[in-house]
Amino acid sequence: AQTYTLSGRLINTYGQGIPYGSIALSDRIDTSTIQFSIAKEDGSFIMKGIAAGDYIILAASVGYEVEHKFVTIDNDWSNFKLEMTSSDISMKEVMVRAKKIPVLMNGDTVIYNSSSFKTQSNANVEDLIKKMPGIQVNKDGSVSVEGQTVTKVLINGKEFFGGNIEAATKNIDASLVDKVEVIDKKTDDDEFTGEEGNQREKVINLVLKENKAQGYFGTIRAGYGSDDYYDVQGNVNFFKDETQLSIIGGFNNINRNLYGWKDMQTLNTFEITPFNNSQNTWWWNSGVKSYEGAGANLHLEPIKGMKTDVAYVITNEHNIGESSTNSELYLTNNNLFSDRVELGNGDKENHQLNIKTEYEPDTLNRFVFRAQLSKEVGQNFDGSLTLNMDSVRRVLNTGVTRNVKDLGNEKLISKIHWTKKSSKKTGNMLLASLYYGASQSGNNASSFFNTSPYLLDFPTNEPDSLRKELTSSENTIATTAMYQFQLNTKWTIKPGV
Repeated sequence: AQTYTLSGRLINTYGQGIPYGSIALSDRIDTSTIQFSIAKEDGSFIMKGIAAGDYIILAASVGYEVEHKFVTIDNDWSNFKLEMTSSDISMKEVMVRAKKIPVLMNGDTVIYNSSSFKTQSNANVEDLIKKMPGIQVNKDGSVSVEGQTVTKVLINGKEFFGGNIEAATKNIDASLVDKVEVIDKKTDDDEFTGEEGNQREKVINLVLKENKAQGYFGTIRAGYGSDDYYDVQGNVNFFKDETQLSIIGGFNNINRNLYGWKDMQTLNTFEITPFNNSQNTWWWNSGVKSYEGAGANLHLEPIKGMKTDVAYVITNEHNIGESSTNSELYLTNNNLFSDRVELGNGDKENHQLNIKTEYEPDTLNRFVFRAQLSKEVGQNFDGSLTLNMDSVRRVLNTGVTRNVKDLGNEKLISKIHWTKKSSKKTGNMLLASLYYGASQSGNNASSFFNTSPYLLDFPTNEPDSLRKELTSSENTIATTAMYQFQLNTKWTIKPGV
């Protein structure tokens, strides 16, 4: 069928273009959204591939009344103009009146109307944002907006499991979300001091529907299939005023991780040696994995000027693997056969506790305390039996191997940061931090190997042929201090230690 193109401009009463306004083309009968577009800086926009018919054009922009106009498309339209009237209505009112517009711009924030993006009844937030233009969900669960990585996800403006991306996107139902806000956010220090700064981060804020922002709510999903495969996950939430409590959990044996976890990036300025980071190189990466885990997140504001977030997560991972290989080597006068059996299993348990407290006792002082405590323990076993035979399948030799590895890793990282603005001159401020970190780890490995012209049994508890024990511990204390002198609008001096 033939389609047409509609192009034009959003203009104010003086004929000037309105930048970054949102335009939606809706069916005149059922008002369903057919297409939408964001105006360029000069107010121009274009929509292509429109079928002939009767439509409603709806336009919205902060600072203007929401406008709509009935149009009939039966040919290309290249100079369409929609005049918008200035208004002081709030962003919330714009969203209510323009509910059929999927995307709105408000300064550095892009706002998506969740109701404009259809998902299945059991969809989670990850399923929802995959449908939103400009947002990309990567294979590892991370999220990007126009190529820039999203650093955290908030719920109604508050941190959720330390801002963990997957904890929010995989455990919050899409049906609970009213709007998805993508924010080009300043650092916390720059927001407090009013500085523009050079660092910004992409943050997603999930705004829940009003009837879900207070009280209890939760979901449970469960599935069971042939060969005893299962998948269960759920969450329970309690929101009241400034207090948020969420509990998530699940278990499955379908090789699907429950949720990811990343270190709080603000603590990584002082990184403990790589040896003491999680040792995953030995982990049995094939086979069938099963996961169990649970977590709790609490946000509260106990006194004026103070906000506290506490998150704890425990996960257990178990996997088993078995493989069998048969090969034949063709020689000039003979053939050789080789049969190999490999077995493996492993267990790993992770604990992680995150604490963040922000306190602003007055307009000049701000304190931020962050701490993260993690513990990981695990054990892995793998063994193999190789049988080499001649052309009539007589045993030539056998070889066996057995490897057992144990891991223990504990780490504490903490930081307190103080920002004090000058009461006499705007732009002058003191920045000071105290950091403490400690870690200890152990990595033990034992191996057994043997070859024989006779048939050997699969290895189990034979004496070790090789054993390695490696331990490490570390404590780190560091302080930084800097004072910023604002000389003028362009120049500052920042002496520090």
